[in-house]
Amino acid sequence: MLMGGTRFSRNVGASVGMLYFVNTLGSAFACLICARFLMRLMGESGSVAVAASLNTTVGSIALLVSLAASRRAPDANEVAEENEAGAPATGGKFLPFPLALGAAVYAGTIRSRPGRAALVGGAAALAAAGAFAAGPLFDTVYERMLFKTQYRAGYRFAHLLESKFGVVAVGPDGTVFGGGVYDGRFHTSLVNDTNMLLRAYAISAFHPAPREVLMVGLASGSWAQVIANNPSVDHLTIVEIEPDYLDLIPRYPAVASIMHNPKVAIEIDDGRRWLFRNADRKFDLIVMNTTFNWRAHATNLLSVEFLGLIRQRLRPGGVFYYNTTYSDEVLLTGVTQFPYALRVLNFLALSDRRLTVDKEAWRRTLVSYRLDGVPVFDLSRQLDRTRLEEVLATADSLGAASGAGSAPMEYAPTIRVRCRGKRIITDDNMGTEWDLN
Repeated sequence: MLMGGTRFSRNVGASVGMLYFVNTLGSAFACLICARFLMRLMGESGSVAVAASLNTTVGSIALLVSLAASRRAPDANEVAEENEAGAPATGGKFLPFPLALGAAVYAGTIRSRPGRAALVGGAAALAAAGAFAAGPLFDTVYERMLFKTQYRAGYRFAHLLESKFGVVAVGPDGTVFGGGVYDGRFHTSLVNDTNMLLRAYAISAFHPAPREVLMVGLASGSWAQVIANNPSVDHLTIVEIEPDYLDLIPRYPAVASIMHNPKVAIEIDDGRRWLFRNADRKFDLIVMNTTFNWRAHATNLLSVEFLGLIRQRLRPGGVFYYNTTYSDEVLLTGVTQFPYALRVLNFLALSDRRLTVDKEAWRRTLVSYRLDGVPVFDLSRQLDRTRLEEVLATADSLGAASGAGSAPMEYAPTIRVRCRGKRIITDDNMGTEWDLN
C-alpha cells in the first residue's frame, strides 16, 4: 500500500501519514456509526452484512478500476516520470486494491458515463447479494453458540435482539438469555413456580412495609411485576442497563402492564453508577436479582465496597435483598458487612435491624396478592390451597441447627458458621470472576 501511495505522491512521509490518517478516520467513523445506529437498528448480524456488502463493493470497484488501468497504455510523459521516480509504469500492472479507487479518480481511467453506470450498478448488485446472503449465514448461529453440543435441530429463539449492549434472546418457552446465560423467564405464577418466584413473594414475610423500593435489573420484568403489585409498595424505581428488555416486555401479557404501571419508574443506567449519582435517594428495600457471581463485572454488585454504598441508600431499618447465585463467598461477604441476615433459597436479605419471618402476616399478604387484578391464589381450588401451604412451610426450616445450608430459609448465625474460611469479595480481588472452577 505504501509503494502504491508513494507512486502517486512521490513522498514516502506523505504516503505514510495519509495511510494512517485514512485508517484512523475510517475506524473512528465506523465505531461511531456502528455503536450509535447500526447495532441498535440492525443488530450484529445486520451490521456484519452491511460491512460485508461494503467490503465487496469497494473490492469490486478496486478490481474493475485496476483492470481498466492495466489496459491503458502509458504515454511518454508518464514513462519518463516513472523512470525518474524509480517506480514501474502503470500500464500492464495491477494497482494495489486499496488505492485503485483513488487511482481511478486521479488518472481518470473511467471517463465514459456508461462505464461509470456499469461500475455503480455492479457494485450495488454485489452489495444486495451480500445483504441477502447474511440471513442464511447467521441462521440459528446464536442458538448453536449457546447450547453447543446440546443444540437440537430446529430449535429457534422466539425473539432475538442485538445491540451494542449485548444480545438478548428468548426461547419458545419464555426463558430469557442475556449475554449468553440464563437471565430469567417471562412467568409470574406462584402456583406453578418455574423460576423460583417464591423469593420475590417472600419479601412480605420479612419486610412489613416496603413503601419505597429500588430494583437493580429488570430483565424479563417478572420480578418487577410481583414487587410492583405488592400491596405495601407505593413506588418502584427500576435501573436497567440493557434497553432491549423494554422492547421485549410488552410482547408478554404476564408482564406487559409493568410498562404503564403508575407505581413504576424505569431508568436506563448502570446500577452502581446510578447509586453514586443519586445520593439523595433512600429506600425501604433494595432488590437485586444479580447475575451469576462468576460473570465478568459481577464483583461490582457483590463486593464489600458495593455493600457499603447500598447501606448509605437504605432508610433506617431498610433491607437489601439480592441473589447470591449459591455462592458461599457472596453469602459470607454479606453477613460480615451487616449484623442481620436471612437467606431465602439463594437470595440473601441484609439489614441493620433484626430480621424475622412473620408467617401469619405473610399468609395474609399472599391471600390478598393480585397481579393485574387476578388473585395469585384462587382459594376455591384445591391445587392453590395446597400450594399456599407449601409456600408458607418454607419458613418452618428457620432455627434448625443441622442441615441449615440445604434448608429453604436460614438466619445469619448458621451462615457465618458454615461459610467460615471463604473469601470475602472486594473490588480488588474481584471475587470469583477469575476462578476456573
